[in-house]
Amino acid sequence: MPRGFSLLLTGTQAAERLGVSVQRVLQWAADGHLPIAGQDEDGRALFREHVIETTGENLVALIPSVDRRPLSVRLQAQGRRSASKS
Repeated sequence: MPRGFSLLLTGTQAAERLGVSVQRVLQWAADGHLPIAGQDEDGRALFREHVIETTGENLVALIPSVDRRPLSVRLQAQGRRSASKS
């Protein structure tokens, strides 16, 4: 497991990156497939970025394509995130 700094994502951010609904991300967490790293001050689940990029992508590959957002939508979400870091 990587050590050091690890970016935390909300369920909404994780869902945007994966191209699935927030409900699906939270269901994977409830089922024990996607570990929750912690909670924010409002009690919302937080996920480690590297887990979303690995385990999350593997989970997405198992669902029907009709339940996923197109890659172009996911790339737009990533572009917005990259622009906000600049």
